[in-house]
Amino acid sequence: MTFDAELVVRVVAAVAALSLVASPLVVAAGKQAKAWWARGVIAPTDPALEDMTTILEIANRLRLAKNEDGVDLCEKLISVMLASPKE
Repeated sequence: MTFDAELVVRVVAAVAALSLVASPLVVAAGKQAKAWWARGVIAPTDPALEDMTTILEIANRLRLAKNEDGVDLCEKLISVMLASPKE
């Protein structure tokens, strides 16, 4: 095997050309991934859904504190909110 300088130059040129062509795509994908990551898991738009999420978080904290009465009250509140007609 001999060292082929022309092949090395061609490989370097091909990599450079590929990076120039692909760089806008990589930047766009990075921006889209950053925007997706910033959105978070849930983005509720309904205030009732936000309230229910808050109540479920409180119920989970009460469950961890072994406060069964508080968890029952949270469950009842969620049931009432789900049963009530939307305005």
